[in-house]
Amino acid sequence: NFNKNNNREQKNDLIEKTNFPQSYICRFLRGEEALSPSFALALQEVFSFNADFWMNLQKCYNKTKKG
Repeated sequence: NFNKNNNREQKNDLIEKTNFPQSYICRFLRGEEALSPSFALALQEVFSFNADFWMNLQKCYNKTKKG
């Protein structure tokens, strides 16, 4: 399945570019792990959106989970 393989490649690429453990990234992508400030900084380097952007997304996600 192309989509499944593409998602796997994207996940592996993110693991490689951020140097974060696969277990953390998998839990994060499934919504089981909150975004840490250090992962926000890593995402900043990969995607060129500042860490505050990523932390604000986490805050919005947290609000939707509670509501």
